[in-house]
Amino acid sequence: MSSEIKHALVLDDMDNWCRMIKMLLEEEGLHVSLARNRREAEIMLKEQSFDLAVLDVRLVSEEEFNVEGLGLLYDIKKRYPNMKAILMTGHPESIKTPVHKLPVDEFILKVPEGSTFDFKKFRQTLKNIL
Repeated sequence: MSSEIKHALVLDDMDNWCRMIKMLLEEEGLHVSLARNRREAEIMLKEQSFDLAVLDVRLVSEEEFNVEGLGLLYDIKKRYPNMKAILMTGHPESIKTPVHKLPVDEFILKVPEGSTFDFKKFRQTLKNIL
């Protein structure tokens, strides 16, 4: 990563994931803004400049087909094509588009089957894309 301070937007409806991702990003020297829903994220995107977006796919866990984070990803890449994006989910079945066709710099499963969140991989992903 370059020496200038990067700004990241984290969008997740679950507080524990927001706090954890914020902590990891701050440990890597990024300034972090948190959004709990798509509307909050859209307001922040209009008011601030971001280098990175870390987006959860499903923003209302109880709604099986809710993929608002994925919709926001497409909007971000259309309006801010140079912004890097990491798409995260605990529900990969919600995504109908093959991952390799998504306009995303990295796709991360929050908790891969039979495993736990890979902190080391997340940190390496940050180094690779920023």
